[in-house]
Amino acid sequence: MSTVDRYAGKPCFLTARPAVATIPCTAAASLNFIPAIGIPAFGWTIWHLLGVSLHPLLPLLWFAGGLLVYNLDRAVADPADLTNIPGRVQRDAAFADSRRVLMAASALLLFAGPLLLGAWQVAAVISAGTVACVGYSVRLPLLPVRIKDVPVVKTFFPVLAITVALMGTPLLLLPELPAGFGAATVWVLGILLANVIVCDLRDLHGDRERRVVTLAVLCGGRGTAVALAAVFLLTAAASVWQLHVALGTVGYLAAAAVCFPIARVRQWYYDCVVDGVLFVPLLLCAV
Repeated sequence: MSTVDRYAGKPCFLTARPAVATIPCTAAASLNFIPAIGIPAFGWTIWHLLGVSLHPLLPLLWFAGGLLVYNLDRAVADPADLTNIPGRVQRDAAFADSRRVLMAASALLLFAGPLLLGAWQVAAVISAGTVACVGYSVRLPLLPVRIKDVPVVKTFFPVLAITVALMGTPLLLLPELPAGFGAATVWVLGILLANVIVCDLRDLHGDRERRVVTLAVLCGGRGTAVALAAVFLLTAAASVWQLHVALGTVGYLAAAAVCFPIARVRQWYYDCVVDGVLFVPLLLCAV
């Protein structure tokens, strides 16, 4: 029985003895430090451009939440992952013990942070969001399936979850909406959705084989490319809230998507180039 068939239909917690590839860059990618740092950098820059100074604990909470959720999702390997990204699965398994420690520390920071902030409403939102994100990767006792097993949810749930965290949580601490908030929120949704669609295209073959229904599986390769182009156009239109940074970020991600056919089998392309879009607004602000 193959490894894929052995774990078909259920998640598996992968463990392995540390491999040779334990250099810092590999560890940073395997333990998801790149997106976990990118999310607060992305969120902080957006609110800075909207003219809002965030409480310094909020980016720290985004960082902790990113580490917890991303590492939980990596710890629970899907059958399709063994087809789509076998190299990453093997690489990530070498850091299983470190991942558990990191998840525990992230959870502690995530729930202690709002108490230090003195914002019970933030604590309530974080608690609800954490339960939902855990249910995305792991089947909760009261649910018949994992949230990500619901058709097409795998494409849209991460986008909505990160957008709510970045754009919704700060509103609990603000007296009113800043100017440009609506367009900025649509722009954030567009950037994150384009990011996920590129990854869905990478996983198209394995998802079809394992009957995982994503937007790419539903629309097919050509239809998904059209949908991705439409997302880029909508996101560009929403860039009116901050033309220089917003359009520059859209242009960067569009260029990354154009490179997809020649870079799709390279894991660094997703770890550094596709997820690297989270750092682009901050870099453009510094120019």
